[in-house]
Amino acid sequence: KQDAAQAGAALADGAADLAITTQVKAALAGDSQLSALAIQVQSHHKVVTLTGPAPTRAAAERATLLARAVDGVTNVQNHLALQSKP
Repeated sequence: KQDAAQAGAALADGAADLAITTQVKAALAGDSQLSALAIQVQSHHKVVTLTGPAPTRAAAERATLLARAVDGVTNVQNHLALQSKP
């Protein structure tokens, strides 16, 4: 029974992470400052990780705020790299 309970919990966590990832991507896509950016979103155990380019520090911070606003997110790890200007 314990294995079945653990499997059920893992499945529920996976579904929650998928929903969180989808909602964070939608929030980023709907934002006029961030929608054109190639930000990758992953979530694991309700912790969101953002990777990819950001044109400014403000844009990177905005991405973090949008991700944190999604229901169920417990933490955001922002690994966005600031783009250097030529």
